[in-house]
Amino acid sequence: MSRSAYFAVSLFMCLLIALGTYGGYVYMKKSVSDSLSAEPVLSESVSAADTDEEKEEADTKKVIHDSQKSVVMIETDYGLGSGFLYNEKGDIVTNAHVVEGAETVSVQFSNAEILPGTVIGRSDTVDVALVRVDALKDAEPLPLVEDEYLEVGDEVMALGSPRGLDNTVTTGIISGVDRDFELPPYTYENAYQISAPIAPGSSGGPLVMQKSGQVAGINSAGMTEGDIGFSIPINDVLPMVEKWSENPAETREAASAPVANAAVDEEAAAYVVGYYFDSLNVGDYWTAYDLLSSDWKQGETYDEFSVRNADLGYVEIREADTTIVGDQAKVMFVLIEDEGESEGWYQATYTVEAENDQLVIVDREWESIE
Repeated sequence: MSRSAYFAVSLFMCLLIALGTYGGYVYMKKSVSDSLSAEPVLSESVSAADTDEEKEEADTKKVIHDSQKSVVMIETDYGLGSGFLYNEKGDIVTNAHVVEGAETVSVQFSNAEILPGTVIGRSDTVDVALVRVDALKDAEPLPLVEDEYLEVGDEVMALGSPRGLDNTVTTGIISGVDRDFELPPYTYENAYQISAPIAPGSSGGPLVMQKSGQVAGINSAGMTEGDIGFSIPINDVLPMVEKWSENPAETREAASAPVANAAVDEEAAAYVVGYYFDSLNVGDYWTAYDLLSSDWKQGETYDEFSVRNADLGYVEIREADTTIVGDQAKVMFVLIEDEGESEGWYQATYTVEAENDQLVIVDREWESIE
């Protein structure tokens, strides 16, 4: 057996999981970093290096947060997967195997909002499809790496479904290029091989440049063993995607079928509260404000909200516990506010409920812990 044939056969066996009934979808828990004890400053050069490292870490967190707002979970009658907003028409790029057999889908965003979408293009041979969500017209899409291909060693991040227990983000590098293989009925050519693991659930999500947040590829498959994933270069499929966008399938009308309602469960409520503080931590007050109930917004304008939170230190959530009380969820946790030179510890409770197919925060309580 030739080397290329051996590679194709081995890869086929390892990648079968990516095309399973559920489109390779799983939930992944958020890891909360433990606070680190401050080390003595040894010299000005060390201090400067620490500052640069902290800035780079903050920039990466900002890129992740901004990117996640345009990454979605796609649900059909046949399974679940991921996608990302590609243009201002409300078009979302995903894998063909994620929407196989479906014409209408439910699309869920990082703020837990659920919208209906229509499959307006899908290839039978290339694992790419396009979903249109009319309600997202004029929404800001992710930037693309156009007319350029990544090289071995470039730093990347793989983003997957934004709902579940938490957003899924893995980091790595381009570890190989020009990988060819088949997962019938789809043929993959010139695929990126990446060290960022592609967990089930990442299918259709974007591969983005770690420093710029530009989309370089579509995450499509991963090995069952080892940190090896494969992503379709976005430049290879842009002509096909653009053709679908300009000439959507005429036989498919705009999605009108009802979508799944936002469900108040323990995992979803904890996710919304965590995403609320993630937004505040990077200074994205609009996204945090959007997670509040309409009654809350009537009592506090956005300007008042942003001013109130402007001096809020970096917040960590620990020891979270969620309970369902009627049609609401109570998320109780220890909140640590780090203001640089000091920390504030609080016992906090946030109440979450469903409103217009979206989970929102309706109330909060903070109590200082001495």
